[in-house]
Amino acid sequence: MKLTVALLFVGLTVCLAQFNAQNFFRNQQFNFGRSSSSRNRGRNSFRSFSQPQSQRSSGGNGAVHHSDNEYDYHFSWLNNERSLSGGDAVNGYCRRQGNGWTGVSIESSRKNSFIQGLIGGNIPYIWTGATKRGNGFVWSNGNPVGASFSNWSPTGGSGIPQPDNRDPPENCLAVLGSHVYRDGIFWHDVKCTHKKPTVCERRKN
Repeated sequence: MKLTVALLFVGLTVCLAQFNAQNFFRNQQFNFGRSSSSRNRGRNSFRSFSQPQSQRSSGGNGAVHHSDNEYDYHFSWLNNERSLSGGDAVNGYCRRQGNGWTGVSIESSRKNSFIQGLIGGNIPYIWTGATKRGNGFVWSNGNPVGASFSNWSPTGGSGIPQPDNRDPPENCLAVLGSHVYRDGIFWHDVKCTHKKPTVCERRKN
């Protein structure tokens, strides 16, 4: 009699353990690898850029990786593209994301701060959509670079203010991280054959 009761008790204990384990894994299956803080983090925070969002722009198939009140933004490195030439190659890549996408134009301190916030770690620099035209640079939207805002490096590779055409022809505009010339995150004129990721933008309607 005692043996039968003991066996029944062991069997009941095993069944309860299996039931609790199944419920635990059922409740946790969508949370593996995500802390509570990451689930509550804003979708548009810089830390959330490690994976492309599935959102699509109304102007084409390009993934929208960040949005503000004026623009949608697409980051080429989240589309497995880190080795673009500057100028026409950058703007061609952005156009292929769909209607309305162009290489980024930096015409305000607010947007410049946003771009600076992207640079660091495994993104040491980016191409903008600007190219040289005549004696000056022009953004991909057709506006002259520096007409409303500028952030050219005061030193550059030769210790003189940019643009300096140090390695001619430096016909493209890149934003370089502080590690390149140890002068901060600034604009530089760069030969267009160099390879970099880029930021595309599309103005919201």
